[in-house]
Amino acid sequence: MLPELASFISDKTKFGDLHVHTKFSNDSDEEIEEYVKKAIELGYGFVGFSDHMDVDQNDPDGSFLNYAGYRVDFERVKKKYENDIKMFFGVEIDYQSIFLEEIQNFCKQYSFDFIIGSVHCIFGKQLYRLMNGKEPLTKCYEEYVKENIKMMRSIPLDIVGHMDFPRRYTRGEEDICAADIFSEHSSQLLKSVLETWVLLEINTSNLLKGLSSFMPCKEFIQKYYDATKRTVLASSDSHSVKDFVKTNDIRYELWATYGRPLG
Repeated sequence: MLPELASFISDKTKFGDLHVHTKFSNDSDEEIEEYVKKAIELGYGFVGFSDHMDVDQNDPDGSFLNYAGYRVDFERVKKKYENDIKMFFGVEIDYQSIFLEEIQNFCKQYSFDFIIGSVHCIFGKQLYRLMNGKEPLTKCYEEYVKENIKMMRSIPLDIVGHMDFPRRYTRGEEDICAADIFSEHSSQLLKSVLETWVLLEINTSNLLKGLSSFMPCKEFIQKYYDATKRTVLASSDSHSVKDFVKTNDIRYELWATYGRPLG
């Protein structure tokens, strides 16, 4: 992580968001500059961009980052607003252990201020496709946990993205079951977090999907906070300025509760 970014995260007077997607992700049409203008309006101290990078060329849902275009547009906006807000250039890598070599090569080849690592796929398929199908919930969660642990131990990430992501694709009674299953594996995940010194985000994007839970669940957030004494990032995972604004107040509350200097 860029030292300057670590300094901003540690500063309790500066609120911001590091999980934001733009037109350089396949699931967003938003302009970098529109986020920046809104962040300034909301009084942010910083904003970080983390467009998707997938490596599975056969994934129909894959987002294959145009690094050059992304960097040029970022630097243009950064210069324009350099006196108003601090901007950071990041990426969200879609981790799949079967593509470890390609991911490691990408991390060596391209420069970022920070890297978010997220697991969107297991068994070579997008989670939403599997969990809306016939795969047992327990099997999906177990594989998801294994992939997160491998990710934390094998690539130079700074932040673990939306841990407990399968929760998004459970409903009703199954959501209760999902919380129980995730709890069973929380000690393994927490051990990996402690050993690798990655930061955890509280991802609030489930609120935009009609769910009431964060990712990860509150129980895991508290365990992490108590065990590590590290800050917890409150992230929007926005794909539009509209999303960015919708979760602003709850993210500010979470930051006020869990934010603290990096140790």
